Amino acid sequence: MTVHGMADRAVPVLDRAIAAANKSGFEEIPLQLLIAKIRALPGRAKGRDEARRLLAATLATAQKEEIAGARADLLNLAGQLAMEDRDLASAERAFIRSGEISKAADLPRSEAESMLQLSKAYLAGHEPRNAAAAIDLGIALVQ
Repeated sequence: MTVHGMADRAVPVLDRAIAAANKSGFEEIPLQLLIAKIRALPGRAKGRDEARRLLAATLATAQKEEIAGARADLLNLAGQLAMEDRDLASAERAFIRSGEISKAADLPRSEAESMLQLSKAYLAGHEPRNAAAAIDLGIALVQ
């Protein structure tokens, strides 16, 4: 729903899924549900602040539990939020860190996604050579 522009409809569905996980005895909410909610929140009015808070808490959990894929996804989301805020330096740091985590965990598609996002940050900062290098690396990873 979020991918197709229906973030306002996605959040209540995700909230119901999170409530069901709580009722089912999960000690912690599955990270993928939280990541999906973080993706949906910025598309809603006043959702960006909630997305940032949830992102910080979820990233702390993923770091504590050493879940590389979730950490990489969350850092990419953090970078995207920073890009929307025109904070290119923070976005660059988040995308680079996501790529490093992905590489260390042997997650080439995740690393390629980080490079794609990094190339967008570089283009926004008028650094076409860095953008080209990042996208070339991303393409090589996918191949």
